[in-house]
Amino acid sequence: MAQFSYVFYKKLENGENMTIPEKIHQEIELKLQIATPEDIEAMKKFFSKYFSCQEAATCHMQARYFDTCDFLLLHSGLTYRIRLENTHYFATLKGKNQSNSPLCRRLEINIPATSFEPDANHFASFKDAQRFTHLAQGKKLSPIVTNDFIRQTMLVKHGNCQIEVSLDKGNIFAADKNIPICELELELKDGTEEDVLKLGTILKENFFLKDSYESKFYRGLHAIGIL
Repeated sequence: MAQFSYVFYKKLENGENMTIPEKIHQEIELKLQIATPEDIEAMKKFFSKYFSCQEAATCHMQARYFDTCDFLLLHSGLTYRIRLENTHYFATLKGKNQSNSPLCRRLEINIPATSFEPDANHFASFKDAQRFTHLAQGKKLSPIVTNDFIRQTMLVKHGNCQIEVSLDKGNIFAADKNIPICELELELKDGTEEDVLKLGTILKENFFLKDSYESKFYRGLHAIGIL
């Protein structure tokens, strides 16, 4: 989901100078597949009409997901990604999803990066990333899946909670496969997990949306028969 806040992405969109923080947190989000790209604009209007939210911040995102030739990270439940967001690079490490429901719950570490060049020491200063550092040290890390998409982000207030809404449109690339991205992500910023599920239910009552249990990375892996 969105690595930082709506305010951060709005500043990024406007080209403002900023100090980019390192961040570690538990990501809690609901991912939904959107039936058609036309629904993205309709959903933006829906949020503006029925909820308290800011104007969407737009960001061009290009990501590369890395692993060893024998998929050491994948088999250890780790996902390593470097993503270019407009003009800023970020390295991200994600742990295994701890939920069996559509609501994803997992560890996420984000740090600034300088390029798409992978580095086994990217997260060396984080105790929770020691396993990654050990597995990746001395190994060749190659891009397995890439993607390129436009993200529109809004911070939506629903009752007493705040949920970051991301509307993504683009493509996933894996080997010779090209998989379209047209999806909605709801990430909890303030409130309870139940708040996210309630908002998801409201949206599914008004739009044709399907629960998605897979990340963009895993969708790419499935397309090429790795999973």
